[in-house]
This record gives sequence, C-alpha cells and structure tokens, in this order.
Amino acid sequence: MGEPINVPGYGPVKFPDNYTDAQIGSAIRVLTNQAPTIDSEIDDWRKYAPPRPMMDRAEDVLTRGVSSASFGLAEKAKAKVHATLGDGTYDENLAKYRGQVEEAGKNLGSTGALTSDVVGGLLTGSTLARAGVTMVGRLPAAAPLLTKMGIGGLEGSAYGAAHGAGHTDTGKLEDYAKNILEGAKGGAVVGMAAPAVAQTVQRAITPFAAANPAHADMAGILDRFGVGTTAGQRTGNATLRMMEDTMAKLPLGRMIGGNPGANQMEQVTRAAMQRSGITPGPGVTATPDVLAAAHQNLGTAIGGIQARYPVAIDPPLVNSVAQIMQDLPLLQPGQQGTVRHFLTRLTGGANGAPMLTPEEAQVTRTQLNRMIRAQNGMNGDKNYQETLISVKNALDGALERTIHAGNQPGDVQALQQLRQQYANLTSLTDAIASSQAAGAHGVLTPTALSAATARSVGKGNAAQGVGDLNELGRASSGLLRSPPDSGTATRDSIWDPIKVLASPAAALINRPWAQRYWGNQVMPHGPSPPAAYPSVIGAGTAGEDQFERARRGLLGE
Repeated sequence: MGEPINVPGYGPVKFPDNYTDAQIGSAIRVLTNQAPTIDSEIDDWRKYAPPRPMMDRAEDVLTRGVSSASFGLAEKAKAKVHATLGDGTYDENLAKYRGQVEEAGKNLGSTGALTSDVVGGLLTGSTLARAGVTMVGRLPAAAPLLTKMGIGGLEGSAYGAAHGAGHTDTGKLEDYAKNILEGAKGGAVVGMAAPAVAQTVQRAITPFAAANPAHADMAGILDRFGVGTTAGQRTGNATLRMMEDTMAKLPLGRMIGGNPGANQMEQVTRAAMQRSGITPGPGVTATPDVLAAAHQNLGTAIGGIQARYPVAIDPPLVNSVAQIMQDLPLLQPGQQGTVRHFLTRLTGGANGAPMLTPEEAQVTRTQLNRMIRAQNGMNGDKNYQETLISVKNALDGALERTIHAGNQPGDVQALQQLRQQYANLTSLTDAIASSQAAGAHGVLTPTALSAATARSVGKGNAAQGVGDLNELGRASSGLLRSPPDSGTATRDSIWDPIKVLASPAAALINRPWAQRYWGNQVMPHGPSPPAAYPSVIGAGTAGEDQFERARRGLLGE
C-alpha cells in the first residue's frame, strides 16, 4: 500500500499499489460523490476507506428508503420534473437517479441496503394499513395464521407487481409484463412469509400473551396492595400456571427455582389488616387475639370521639325525618313501626329532648347497622334496607354538623376513617372465620375475603364494586386460587428419580428472571381486548346519589 491520499470531505485513504492514477482518480470522484462507480475493478478500494460521515450514510438510507417506499417511482418523478425544467433529458436524469440508488446500496453494504429497502416498504404498507386500505390491516388480531398468510400473499403480490412496474424503464409493454410477473411472484412469497415470521417473533418475545385484560387489572390491584403475582397469574395462561405449580412441587424445585406464588395469602391478609386499623409487625397474622384487640381499640377510639359530642336535634335533622315519614306507607306494617321507633329517638323521644346523648346516638347507630346488614342477600327487603340507611345517614349528618359547630373538622375525618376501618375489620373477621385451616393460623384463603365482602354489602352491591375491601377480595379470588391438586403426584415425586433429576428445570420457569420473561407483554398477540362500555350512571344523576347512599350506609362510613 502506498502513502495515504487525503480525499477532501472524506479523510486519508490508502489505495492498493497496483492502482493506476486513472483508477485512483475515478475512486476519488466516487468518494466525493462527483461520479458513480465506473469500474467494478475499483470496488475493493472501499475496504481501505475510513467510515463515511454520518450525514452521508443517512442520505444513503433515505435514498434507498424513498425508492423502496415509492416502488421506484420517486426516481421517475424527479427525472420528469428536471427534464421539464430543461435540466437534461428524461432518460439521462432517470439513469442518473437510478445510479444514485445503486451507489447508495453499495455504500451501505448488502445488509444496510436490505434494511433500508425493508423499512421503506414497511412504511408504505403500514401507512396503507392504518388508512384501512389494505386487507391485512382489516384482519382481526385473532384471525387464523393461514388466513393472514393467504391475504398477505395477495397483498404482497400486489406490492411486488407495483415494484416491478415502477422499476421498468424501457417503456416496452413486454418488459412491463415480465417485471410485473416477477415482482408479483417475489412479493407473494414475502407477503405469505411475513405473518408467520411476525407471529414467530411475537411468540419468541412474548410467549404467553394475556388471555384477558381483567387479569392485568387484577394483577395491578394486587401490586398496589403489595401482593406479588406469578407470570401465569398475570397472563391468565392455564398452561403456564400449571408449569409454575408443577415445578415448585418437584423434589428440589423450590430449592432450585423458588416458588413465585409463595406467601401470597399472607400478603393479602396483611393488606386487609392494614385497611382494618391494624399495623401488623413481622410474622403477625389475623389471629383471634389480634382481631379482638383491634375491635377493642377501634371501638374505644370511635366512642372517645362520639362521647365528646351530644347530637343536636337541628332543623336539617327534623326535615330529614319528615321526608322519611312520607315514605313509610311503602313499607310493611311491622317495618313501619320499627322505622317510627328510630325516628322518634332522632327527634328527642317522647319527652322532646333537644339532643341525643352520645350513648343514645351510638346505640341507635349500632342497631341500625345490624338491621341493615340483616337485609342483605336474596331474601332481604331492599326498600326497607334503603329506608334504614336513610335513617342512619340522617343521624350521621346531625353528628357531623354538631362536630363542625364545635370547630373540630378533624374529628369528622377521624370518625369516618375509624368507622370505615371498623367495617373492614368486621368483614376481615368474617373472612378469617370462613378460611378453615388457614384461618386457624390467621391467614385468609383466596376466596374468603370476596365472600365476606358480599355478605357484608350484598352480592349485587359487591358486583358493582361496593366495599373498601372489594378490590382486594376480587383480585385475590380471581388470581390466587391454586390449580387443582390431589397431592398424589407431589407425594410420589419425592421418590421418583426422574423427577429429582428434572428439578433443575424449575429455574427456567420460577426464577425471577424467568418469570419476567414468561410474563412480559412487550409484543402481545391474540384477541384484541373488548371495548369498554360507558357507565350507565352519569355524574350528578339521581342514580349516582342512590349508589353513594347505599355505599355509605352499608359500609358504615
């Protein structure tokens, strides 16, 4: 190699010793974009040249991409425009621009040129798909692969034919026919392969797409409550869920791969305890002594606030009582008597006292809550329940006005929070009692909290999201139930040498890095999520007011 020659705008280049001055001059003109490649002999000078400037490479990518995106028509359009403006003939200009495209491909190399061509073609295809012009763009995501391949082949042949026509420069009909046919054949092959390749790539990156958006929603709820979930639970894929469970039950499976679903119900229990006014320390569960102490503490705190405020019988309370009295004829005779009894208390009793003592107010509210809960279930009288809720709301409103009159708004907020915690504690206690063996250790079972919430607020209200613990219970019931297992396979695997040897495979399923891969949704595939329906209860409607009244009354807020 001779001494390097400094090429303006490019840098020093060493040319082979056997190059003549003419060959070096031709190479320099190509390097400085003054001429296309003249002779294939000098193509190997490229490997001796330093990397081309970034802007030049970007220009080459753009040149190839535009040519591909326009099916070769961009060069024809530019040639026509320049010829019209008197800048050379059409044929000369077209040869020049075709040469620039070829030169850009050589500068980029085979890989760079192919990538630029593919990106340009995809840009055209995706633009047409978004505009709803293409058949592939109209196919549902859940369409069978063979259908996608067939439609892709048809559209690919159309693109290929357009590419063949766009790159026919002779103007002869037979050349057009030949190039269109060849382009259609190649385009059909690419169009049929594209859906299969895309699906393969999708499944390689995201092997298990979420079966239902509801699984992701419930996983998000549990995450907010500090409850971990497995990849199988997040995606809703039964096969993956079974694999996780099976691997964790291999003789050495938990030691090698861990158990991503371990301690989930302990986490759910702690989250419910925190919503119920309990701050669980390490290892503390909802055992009877813990629940009893919480009931005592919350009851004392609520009583401590109420004891400071005798409830004034003010005009708003009297008006609320009068409105409730107007609806009494809609109730059964025995129900009318019960409601009148409570309304008489709220208006001072037979003696017409100007206020209710704190003790009278608390006893009245406790009795109302008990009777409201008794109307839950299929046999409950919802009209009667709604009337009792109205009575309780009237009492609560009077107490809040009394506290505000004493210029203590903080006590209103504290009382509401304590009552909510007490209502949650009641549901938690019920759930623990129905959790059988796990409940004996102070731990919930997956469905217990959801069932207890439904018993507390009623199945209909629970289905509409009523209840402070409703989300947690619903997500626990929906995601955390274990796959069916008789226990026989687990017991037998202890002495099975094949399963012992298979234990290391647990790391490929249950280790944290494996869980992140199996559960990722970077490239989801499969059915599109269902459309969201707007709420039938609009903001500020009477329906919303009724819903809010039911929510507050049933939850003890």
